Amino acid sequence: MLIDKNDYVRSLLDNQLNELIELEKVGELELSFSPGTYELMLKNGGAAPLLLAVKSYKIERATDPFFNHSGGMLTYCNTRIFFKISHRGKTALVDIGTYPEIASMRALRQNFQWYAVEAVIAF
Repeated sequence: MLIDKNDYVRSLLDNQLNELIELEKVGELELSFSPGTYELMLKNGGAAPLLLAVKSYKIERATDPFFNHSGGMLTYCNTRIFFKISHRGKTALVDIGTYPEIASMRALRQNFQWYAVEAVIAF
């Protein structure tokens, strides 16, 4: 059941950015981008190509982090990135970050700076 739910969440990443913002407003989805992914998007055509890479990535349960079909690690524009899907009530949370940032994310926990989809829509 969780696998189907997470696959559905990733299928939402095909939507236009303004549609993703609407999904955030109604509480169905919350996208968060790390500073490293923000920089990648600035240099490589915006959020849409990155979201498509995450959506189309084939999760390998045996080798990907989390081992429960809720995330993956892939190479995007010569940078190792990860994504993690979690759920808070009816809201699906999708965090996308670069592998080198993981130590900072763990150290800073709640104080780590993430960017919302509205912050990246301009490019």
